[in-house]
Amino acid sequence: MTKVMRRTWLTTAVLLALACPTLQSQLRAAEESSRKPSRPHIVLIGISNYADEHIKARPHAEDDVKALYDLFTSKDYLGADPKNVRLLLGKEDDKRNSKPATRENILDAVKWLASDAKRDDLVIFVFIGQGCSLGERGDRTCYFASDSTLKGRAKNAVAAADLAPEFDKLKSRNLAVFLDLNFKGFDAGKDASIPEASLGEVPYKEFLGDDKTEEHNPLPGRVIYMATNGLNTSPDLKEHGLFATAVLAGLKSEADKAGYEPDGVVTVDELTTYLNKQIPELKRKNAKTDTERRRDHFIFSGQSSHFNLTTNPKAIVKARERLDKFEKMVKSDRLGKETAEEGVRLLTRMPRLQALRNLRKEYQKLVDGDLTADQFKDARTKVLESMKLPQNVARNYASKVLEAVQLVDDEYVKEVNKGELVGWGIRGLYRTLPEDEKIPDDIADKLEGVKTMRDTELGTLLQDVRLRLGKREDLDNHKDIDVTLQKMLVHLDPYTTYVDPETKARFETEYKGEFTGIGVQIRKDNATDMLQVVTPIKGSPSYRLGLLAGDLISTITREVDSEGNQLDQPEVLYTKDMTLTEAVKKILGKAGTKVKLTIQRDGVAKPFQVEITRGRIELESVFGVKRNKDDSWDYWLDKQNKIGYVRLSNFARNTTKDLTDVVVNLRQQGMQGLVLDLRFNPGGLLSAARQISDLFIDAGPIVSIRRPRRGQEEQMTGRSAGSELDFKMVCLVNGYSASASEIVSACLQDHKRAVIIGERSYGKGSVQNISDFDGGQIKITIASFWRPSGKWQEPEQVVHERQGKRGLGRPAGQGLCPGAVAQGA
Repeated sequence: MTKVMRRTWLTTAVLLALACPTLQSQLRAAEESSRKPSRPHIVLIGISNYADEHIKARPHAEDDVKALYDLFTSKDYLGADPKNVRLLLGKEDDKRNSKPATRENILDAVKWLASDAKRDDLVIFVFIGQGCSLGERGDRTCYFASDSTLKGRAKNAVAAADLAPEFDKLKSRNLAVFLDLNFKGFDAGKDASIPEASLGEVPYKEFLGDDKTEEHNPLPGRVIYMATNGLNTSPDLKEHGLFATAVLAGLKSEADKAGYEPDGVVTVDELTTYLNKQIPELKRKNAKTDTERRRDHFIFSGQSSHFNLTTNPKAIVKARERLDKFEKMVKSDRLGKETAEEGVRLLTRMPRLQALRNLRKEYQKLVDGDLTADQFKDARTKVLESMKLPQNVARNYASKVLEAVQLVDDEYVKEVNKGELVGWGIRGLYRTLPEDEKIPDDIADKLEGVKTMRDTELGTLLQDVRLRLGKREDLDNHKDIDVTLQKMLVHLDPYTTYVDPETKARFETEYKGEFTGIGVQIRKDNATDMLQVVTPIKGSPSYRLGLLAGDLISTITREVDSEGNQLDQPEVLYTKDMTLTEAVKKILGKAGTKVKLTIQRDGVAKPFQVEITRGRIELESVFGVKRNKDDSWDYWLDKQNKIGYVRLSNFARNTTKDLTDVVVNLRQQGMQGLVLDLRFNPGGLLSAARQISDLFIDAGPIVSIRRPRRGQEEQMTGRSAGSELDFKMVCLVNGYSASASEIVSACLQDHKRAVIIGERSYGKGSVQNISDFDGGQIKITIASFWRPSGKWQEPEQVVHERQGKRGLGRPAGQGLCPGAVAQGA
């Protein structure tokens, strides 16, 4: 290549990099991080047997962490310096220089992580063992050390509260936590006073850190892999626990599958994808009982958790050879600086965006000699051009975000700053990007003064941001607006939020109490990975056709789409390896349209096909004690003493009518007492809460709604007519009784109409207005609830006469990746 050609090529490279500043900032950040090699800091804790006989053994715990120690210290995979690895076991291992897993040693190891690990260092924390609850309510947890005792756990176990301050101080932005714990891993004997552990909305938050903002978000770059929900154990296999077996295989190389070829490194995202597929598969093959198969694993990943974990020795050799060749090309002055940085970044790790993957292929062809410099230049130009976003798309993005900002400014319960809302949205958008782009310096400077910007300036800023991010699949199909609004509104309060179009459809089904489909609840069967019928909904097409609980749906065949339009070719879909969400979309459809299902049923030799005509399905929200033979509900808890029982799952449009019919019928049969069960009821329609409260009280206040910015107060009152007052009542609530459930329970309590029994309720105390917005919905807190007594219904405001035992367990938390649960279709 001549000097003139090199100069021209370099100029073009610089101009192209400047035309895509986000890509440029990506590569600069990658280059900076490559100059600061990570020093892995690792703590591995495994305890198989405990001195206290009341704490159950974990047979493979120590073998699991030993295998992880060997993997992490191997030069083939991570090459961690043994000096930077703390191996703590119940039984010492001289070969690996372990220490006893005592409480003192565990705390010392965690403090070492907090003090020694730097920002760019990879930190891995593994704990395989047993735990227990602390406190009278079980809302605190502890980890058993090798010298812990069940009775003395408050003093000699490692409390979650002991770990939280150290992980809060941890400077590393690359923390991976692996946990295989059972907080019921003990035999209390005659001591039945130990409450079940409650892990809260986000389990193991002691490892997530606190960003010290008003929202107290987890710190960036943290991921937790959990074998179970912490209330049971993962199955054991021959040599290791099932969870450890999957983790070991994934870290060694099996997870290195993102993109069109293994790139030689296993990332957090790749391991997450691998475990979500492999753990259920291992359970199907090895779990001894259906209960074990249904014990879901969980993965919680915070923002910017996309770092490397290990190397794949099978692929890293070829990747390094290409990098060596590329570096020689750079040294021979055949490439410009910007292109050199870009090439190193793309050849080192498989990008997540398709356009950048295409660009990586062009670099590989250049290194392999399959492209000349000029051919590479042309190919690179085409890829970068494909990433440019049309101006009108950026303008629409800015317009929609500002429209949402104006709606919040008009309706929110408190005054807001529109510029601050926009700033939250932009920062949140950048934090969610998979390539960890940093906010360009000039945009960051503008964000510093965003609070004083006028609407036109905010629109220009939003448009500029969207143009720079370019055309990319992770922001296509409305995702750019979805993410921006969600990240913007989360700063206001827990209940002001944006609901994307897909989630909106599910919410509408819940609150309307109806949908169109075949009328069956389904889940993924852990033994076969096919769809399994949990229950046909009474009166639905599936119910009338004779589908049974336990039936397996192996194939979905569609000759028309969900709107009834004829397909060119029948669509035959096998449910194995199909996600539950995908299956529901294919089964749901317009009333009157048809879908065919292939069914496998116990006791029937061969699979058979049924054709079901979709119809309008009315969901039940009022439940009794058990089903009668005709599938109607039996509402008598104690028929002899005339004690009725009704459970409300939510407050939908049909709930008031259905509940009234039940209560009137029971009262006519001589009901003397009623148990109203609102446990795990998340709420619903305010109108339903008002009507149900009015059903059980005489005339008087039900709830007051105050809108302070408008100086308005609306008091909802009850009427004597139609009230059911001639029997005693008990109302059950727990920590998941929220919103409308709290309005009803507080009203019954203040009117002394019912005794409230259970746990403290969720504590919502606010009213949301729901506005349709660009296919989705914006829920905005507009007012606060005030009880009939005149008190604000603040968090944990509903006080209970008696503290009962905990309910049926903790629902799956948000932000996790659990196994599939039942959905309606």
